[in-house]
Amino acid sequence: MPKSILIFLLLVAPWGPSAYSQPLELLSVEDCVEIPLKTNRQLAISEAGVRIARAHLAQARSAYWHQISTNAIFARLDDAPVFLFPEEADTYSIGGVLPQPIVTEVTVPEKEIKLLGQNLFTGTANITLPLYLGGLRPGLMRQARAGVEVAHQNTRRTDQDITFQIRRLYFGTVLANKLAQIAQETLDRLSVTLELTENLYQRGSGKVKKTDYLKNKMFVETVRGIQIRLREKADNAQAGLTFYMGLDWETQITLSATEIPVPKMDASLNELIGGSLRFNPDWLSLQAGLDAYDGKIQEAKSETRPRLALIGNLEYINNDYDKGVVAP
Repeated sequence: MPKSILIFLLLVAPWGPSAYSQPLELLSVEDCVEIPLKTNRQLAISEAGVRIARAHLAQARSAYWHQISTNAIFARLDDAPVFLFPEEADTYSIGGVLPQPIVTEVTVPEKEIKLLGQNLFTGTANITLPLYLGGLRPGLMRQARAGVEVAHQNTRRTDQDITFQIRRLYFGTVLANKLAQIAQETLDRLSVTLELTENLYQRGSGKVKKTDYLKNKMFVETVRGIQIRLREKADNAQAGLTFYMGLDWETQITLSATEIPVPKMDASLNELIGGSLRFNPDWLSLQAGLDAYDGKIQEAKSETRPRLALIGNLEYINNDYDKGVVAP
């Protein structure tokens, strides 16, 4: 019996984070669960995952919105751009005035034409309003919603893991304390028996021999060793509970429970399986993952379909010269 007890208690080991060091007394299992749910860093990581998933959902919703892009440029040119009109010579024939037509040659000299001024400001605005994207937007939304669902289920799983580990350590500590208490009571009673045996051996009628006394003493010392080991395991179990709760290693806690409750459940196997399929976070995460893959397939199919959108463009040019290429 003592060996099986020690093997069981070896399963209770200290592990977890750290928070504050105040003496806490008469803690129920609900109190021990509530503390790490407020301080556990893994829970904060899960909640950050939910915020990331919601941000991805907002990003997917942006596919339904119109897109507007603007651009403005101001340029100061070293010299005003010009167009050089080359020299051109043409021959003209004038008739109907004199008996003989008059042939003359007209030469137009090279001319420099200013195109725009040195200061140039250009502003553009483009707007795109998607009308039909072949199922791309619903596919993105489906994937993003599935991501939010998975993040929520991860948070639920973290809550359940913390609750399970705290309850396991809590009632493991209760059991260890109970065994250590029984061992101490047994040792006290055996110590009295040993003292009585010693008195009978030294002052008795000789019916108690030295071998009887030594056997009794060896048995008491064996029980004392078991009691010390049980007390050590109980202290380790409580230290593990303290550590996993996120408390400082110097924090002293006392548990209010002295017995392990045995809950009664009136449920069939089918009811337990049905409840697990409805509420188990792993199963719900799997369903959300399958839905996300369906959305990915929908997104891939949209690549083979036409897309329709309204596109508008506005351009504004301002120059300090109102002729040439920038005439009103």
